[in-house]
Amino acid sequence: MHRVLFWLFCTVLFTVGLMLVLLPKQTYSEAEKRPLTKLEHFNINSWFSKKYSKMLDTYIADHFPYRIAWIKTANVLKQSKGIQDKEIAFIDPINITPKIENKPTIQIPKIENKIKKDTVTKKYFDNLTSKDTTATTETEQAIYSNGILIYKNMALQFFGGNDNMAKYFAKVMNEYHSALSPKKISVHCIIPPSSGAYYIPQKLRKGTSEKDNLDIIRSHLNNEIHMPRVYEILEEHQNEYIYFNTDHHWTGLGAYYAYTVFCQEAGLEPIPLEKMQRKVIHKFLGSLYYLLQDKRLYKGIDSVVYFKVPIPSKMYVYSGEGYKERKEIPLYAEYARGGASYGVFTGADHRFLEIITPLNNGKRAIVLKNSYGNPVLTYLTQHFEKIIAIDYRYYEGKGVLQLAEQHNITDVILVTTSVFANSNWHSDRLKIVLKK
Repeated sequence: MHRVLFWLFCTVLFTVGLMLVLLPKQTYSEAEKRPLTKLEHFNINSWFSKKYSKMLDTYIADHFPYRIAWIKTANVLKQSKGIQDKEIAFIDPINITPKIENKPTIQIPKIENKIKKDTVTKKYFDNLTSKDTTATTETEQAIYSNGILIYKNMALQFFGGNDNMAKYFAKVMNEYHSALSPKKISVHCIIPPSSGAYYIPQKLRKGTSEKDNLDIIRSHLNNEIHMPRVYEILEEHQNEYIYFNTDHHWTGLGAYYAYTVFCQEAGLEPIPLEKMQRKVIHKFLGSLYYLLQDKRLYKGIDSVVYFKVPIPSKMYVYSGEGYKERKEIPLYAEYARGGASYGVFTGADHRFLEIITPLNNGKRAIVLKNSYGNPVLTYLTQHFEKIIAIDYRYYEGKGVLQLAEQHNITDVILVTTSVFANSNWHSDRLKIVLKK
């Protein structure tokens, strides 16, 4: 028996080692939304400093044969502990501190031009127009300050804002108005709530009401700042597919409804849905699924529905030192698939974008946004001859005041969420971007 166990152990060890060497290596973990460790060249100095051995440990852990299957098995076992509720689960508070990264948060891999059509789920998703919570219905830096609720196959974020943070955000936006109004530049704030504002059952609610918090922001804003009533329009359409089940973003439809009330405030005519081409990316599991890895969320697998606007435009991404390197990219990254499918809207969270349209109507905008603003940006191209889009979290170039003068800007539009409007870090970033 000792010999049998010895040779069995050696066989397993040899087989796993051989698989580790021969199996193809991935560079990115879709399940964990992170790049995997690369094997570095051997260096005698790094060996004695123990850097090489640490890298080797991490490399083996990242590329262990069938690693993702083992992770899924571990998650299933973890979720099987205790008494389970099929519809409700409370997740411990998760705090993710926003950071300024060197790269955009959403990385969309290039794929082949020929994409296999999803024939299995096509019929279901093409007819998915409503939020049915009774049936099966890269990563953003988000702040989940009071935990997450899984309710009927949907991940819902508890709101952790308060009056003081709302007032501070309003104070920062008033600074924008004070700086821009002498130049006859209008300031707009598009602020949707999180999905939890509509879908967390009343008996499970806790903390501050998002509607009350948004009303506090509105009451402390200068009267000349436009803050469209996004909460109210989304409340009217809450039975439609306006938020994802497995991701913290809103859908293209939810963003569209917010865009319509923005147009009302700005005196513009919104483009009707029927005048846009509706397209669908199937099988989307978003940020909250990858964060929680809960099997209940898989039953709520999403699709990304987007509406292509009719007026053509050219979009350029600026990068490099001083944002002097320019490259044309598509408004819709239609190659986006899998967990990066939300990136179909503008392709990624680019720091600095410029969009040129053929309108020639004298209207020019700076759009300050995080990833919530990406779908809204596509609709805004139908109303402005030029748009400068800045991801205020990462942008390090000229301030809004300089850009406004340089590009003859008429409107500054902020697109964020109630969660980020109640984060002092986000408000501070907006303050820095104004006068940098």
